[in-house]
Amino acid sequence: MKLIVLSSPTPVANELAILTSMFENGLNYFHLRKPAFDLTQYENYLSSIPDKFHDKIMLHTYHDLQHKFDTKGIHFSGEPPVTMVAKFKDNTTTSISCHSFEEVKKLGQQFSYVFVSPIFDSISKIGYKSTFDPSTLKTAIAQIYPQKLIALGGINANNIKQTGNYGFDGVGVLGAIWMSRNPLNSFINLRKQCLC
Repeated sequence: MKLIVLSSPTPVANELAILTSMFENGLNYFHLRKPAFDLTQYENYLSSIPDKFHDKIMLHTYHDLQHKFDTKGIHFSGEPPVTMVAKFKDNTTTSISCHSFEEVKKLGQQFSYVFVSPIFDSISKIGYKSTFDPSTLKTAIAQIYPQKLIALGGINANNIKQTGNYGFDGVGVLGAIWMSRNPLNSFINLRKQCLC
């Protein structure tokens, strides 16, 4: 099962050193989402990551930096125009976020994978509750196959295996990593569970 780490939207102590250690310990998908960053801050953040790991990074904003830094791909928020997706399609990994399976069905197969959230009550967004019925998740996911679906929202060491049982292709994790006492150890533990 694919493990995707999303950046904390706010700064974390020693964030870049921790992130580099995650890459060194097998992180293959990192979503860079820093809503408060301007272009210069975004570029500086990317420049601080060793070049050999750039091909593991998905950009949430400033998509044109994908060519400058040779990143893995880009993430879309909201519903992008088809022409925008097509602009990046060749050899670029693309992803998007949805909050219902109805939204996912409307997308077709134009994205490499789709985040569906919140599957569980969010860790990082207090009060952001899941609206999905666990008893129907497996059936709903099977109906959307072969679209790659990534569970997001409230994923932690206690429920990560359940997402695989539901039929998700992977998980996106934010709070369980960046809000833990030891983000690197949390990542290593979650990665081991994804490999089981």
